[in-house]
This record gives sequence, structure tokens and C-alpha cells, in this order.
Amino acid sequence: VSCFNNKYSNGVFLIKVLLVIASIGGWLTYISTQLINVQNNFFQYEIFLMVSYLLFGAGIAVLPLASELSIECTYPKGQGLINGIFDIGTNLGQFIYGVLFYSIPREVTDQKILDENQCNLSESSESTVLDFTTPLLILVICYSIGALLPIFFLEVPYLRKKADNQAKCEKNSAFVVS
Repeated sequence: VSCFNNKYSNGVFLIKVLLVIASIGGWLTYISTQLINVQNNFFQYEIFLMVSYLLFGAGIAVLPLASELSIECTYPKGQGLINGIFDIGTNLGQFIYGVLFYSIPREVTDQKILDENQCNLSESSESTVLDFTTPLLILVICYSIGALLPIFFLEVPYLRKKADNQAKCEKNSAFVVS
């Protein structure tokens, strides 16, 4: 990704494009899982599902670019601090979503789905088949909001670039005066 960030404005544009692609992929993933649930045929939609996962995965390419741009915003703070904040934020988000994800699903009551379940659940088992449609929808909505906010509000002051340019100017002026 850094090869696209050779000019500073390209990095902001690229991060916005990748976030839009990932958001579209998230919604396509949700739609494809709903189609599989309705049709009860995974193999009919496997190509659609793979393409949507690839688009959703475009969000992963944002991470190194976001790290680089965040260093530009917080200069002279170190990269370790920024990565630590990213790690804490990621872990906190995963914990919150994990608690929500497993507390919201509801039991499946459709007898046809229960008869055709592939979970190897017997009728005497205490485990039940759960429907994770609502948690998946909440995940996609949260991800879309989180991905679309930077598109409208991302501004990078390029503090490190300004400091580097100032240092070059001082070095060049010192060379000329000597």
C-alpha cells in the first residue's frame, strides 16, 4: 500500500476508496448469507460469497496506511504509541462485539430448518440451533458507520512532512551561509 502513498494526498484518497470497497463488501456478505439462508443452498452462491469476502477484506489493506497517516497526525509522538492505541482499540472493539454477538442470537423455531440441520444436534441434546442474522446485521451496520466516518471527516495535517521540510530548509540555509 505504501507505493500508492508516494505523494501525501494519495494516501488519504486511497484510504477512503478502500473503506468504501470494504463497506460494500460487508453489505454483499450480509446479502449473500441471507440468500443462502433463504435458498438453503451454499453452493449456488459460493462465488458471490467469495467475491463479497474479498471486497470486505479490502479493509485489512487500510491498516498500514492508517498507521502511517496517524503518525503524520501525531508527530512527534512515536509509532509505538500509535500502534498501542490501535491494539487497545481493536481489542476493546472485539470484546464489545463478541459480547453483543453471542447475546443477541435467537433460537431457530422453523421445524424444516431443525429437521435439515447440519450441526449434528440430536433431539435429546441441550444445544440449540441459533440464528445469527441480527448480530451479523449489527456488525455490518457498525462497520459501515466506522468505515464511512473517515470518508467525510479525515483530514491529515502532515506534521512530520512539515518538520522534515523545515529541517531541509534549515540544513540548506546553513550550507549556503557557511
